[in-house]
This record gives sequence, C-alpha cells and structure tokens, in this order.
Amino acid sequence: MVDEKFDLEHLADIGVLNPSLYDFQDYTHKHDAHGDYSDVVEQKVFKYKYRQMADDAATFRRRQARVITRFLERAQTRDPVIEQDLFELFQTSERDNSFATLATNPDSFNDVAEQETRPIREYMVKESVQ
Repeated sequence: MVDEKFDLEHLADIGVLNPSLYDFQDYTHKHDAHGDYSDVVEQKVFKYKYRQMADDAATFRRRQARVITRFLERAQTRDPVIEQDLFELFQTSERDNSFATLATNPDSFNDVAEQETRPIREYMVKESVQ
C-alpha cells in the first residue's frame, strides 16, 4: 500500500501520465444525435480521479489537504442518526418485516429498513449535490 503511494507520486513527478499530454477522442458526436450530459460528468470524474497526474505535487497536496479537511468538518457536524449500525438495523428489519410477522402479528409488521435508513439516504443526496 505504501509502495503504491510512492509509485503514484513518482509517476506524477515524471509527468508521463499527465492527461494534458494525450488527445482523448470523443466518439459520441458521431453516434449520438444530441449532446450527452453524462460526458460532462465523466470528464469531471476523470479530471478528479487523475488530478495527481495533472497537477504539480504542491498543488495536489494542497487540494488533497482541502478534501480531507472538508471531509472531517462534515463528519463532525454529521447527524448521529446516520451513524447507526446497519447490521443491527437489518436484523430488526428482517424480524419486523417478515411474512411470519405479518401472519402472526400484523400490528407489529413494520418496514424498519425503509424508515430508519431514510436519514442516511437524505444525507447521501444532500452530500452528492454539494
């Protein structure tokens, strides 16, 4: 793992994998009748994924430190509801959302997983649009 990190830093320092050195072909304009917005997203993901190879070492470290700092800030203010143990939640859901529970005790039949994971799903959506 550590050797991998050193290898990536070495490749970034050499600069042979810098995306600006290569001409990437866009095939969608020949095959699609209209512009595809997924290409815009794919380009952004590509730039983010290979930013170590495209940026100089100081810029990459500065930006990576910012990513880590912002992640830690969000983790500190995160709603404690989303910090629950999903294994226990799904065990409870299996018990309360089973056909046997519905047949024997319909009043306690409950979709626990749907209700209890709602804050997690809302958090994921909110984080993805930031």
